[in-house]
Amino acid sequence: MALDVNINTREFQKFCLNSENLTAVRTCTEINGGNITINSPKSRRVTTMQVGDTEVKVPTTPYTNRISISIANLSETDTLYLGNTGVTADRTLGTNAGWEIGPEESFNENIDPSDDIYCIAPTGKTILIKVMETSKT
Repeated sequence: MALDVNINTREFQKFCLNSENLTAVRTCTEINGGNITINSPKSRRVTTMQVGDTEVKVPTTPYTNRISISIANLSETDTLYLGNTGVTADRTLGTNAGWEIGPEESFNENIDPSDDIYCIAPTGKTILIKVMETSKT
């Protein structure tokens, strides 16, 4: 099966050099009439937090002009759950069951500074996490 030659071009265009001349992933923030505005991250903030069995806003205060977030579960054994306020650490149908981030896995998303993310650990557990936010300024 032959691959379309444009696939490599599209993959290449996902990356750029940031203001520090480091490779960065481009993020799309606006599509108008077929024109795409690309904003590459200009700065980042890394926060280490502990999440217990009561939901916590991650991070407590969003980074100014945030355009993306990555949350890494540093636990070797426990699953972290992510969602909106009221998130629960379960898989039960009809609840606010969170998105599961398995042990030593991460979650990445383009996100606005006004969007809140909450995390929770299973009952009786505390999980160490790393949060990296990128900003357009």
